[in-house]
Amino acid sequence: MKLTVALLPLLLIAPVASPRPQLHSDEANKASISGKVVDSKGVPVADAHVYAIGPSWGGPVPGAVTGLDGSFHIKWQPFGKGVVSASKVEAGFPDARMALYNGWTYASIAQIDATPGANIQVNLQFSEPDALIEWQVMSKADQAAIPRATYRIEWSDDPKMFWSGSIQGDGSLRFVLPKHPVLVRIQVPGFTDWISTDNAAFGGPLLLKPGTVDRRIILLDPR
Repeated sequence: MKLTVALLPLLLIAPVASPRPQLHSDEANKASISGKVVDSKGVPVADAHVYAIGPSWGGPVPGAVTGLDGSFHIKWQPFGKGVVSASKVEAGFPDARMALYNGWTYASIAQIDATPGANIQVNLQFSEPDALIEWQVMSKADQAAIPRATYRIEWSDDPKMFWSGSIQGDGSLRFVLPKHPVLVRIQVPGFTDWISTDNAAFGGPLLLKPGTVDRRIILLDPR
């Protein structure tokens, strides 16, 4: 901005007002995403996690947690075309990444276009809960949780369709399974791999009825 300086007698410089900052310009540029999350019967779902995901998953992902009435509001820098996804893993509703891994279309995922200043209204609905595994991974030697454990869950007939991650420090593994036979592999340095197809486990591909919650302790043999 070009400033003009006024001269007064005795060459005193008159005070010049500083340019007013453009308050809230960034806020006005942000995209606003609001809506409600309900279950398959239309009942609002509280404490569901809602995320807005742009073209890439790098960096922080904007999100919110639904209130008692299932409502949510996200305000974030515009990122263009992407998706908004609801999840509540402990209730059998996978997050967006798991759902994309599952290869299905979920009503709890909607495509959006977060342009600058956009005001997006979108309602998300969960389908019936999927099967959920809640396992504890421990050492057979001392029944203690094992650090640095990892898991891989892949389609039994297509290993290119897989999801992998780290098991929590307390040995807990919680995952929403797809409606497709899978193989579960658990690996830890210094221990023999655990594979769900072993006869001591499931003896074949794992496919659980939707809504099932499978809780068990997985004991790994030290090498």
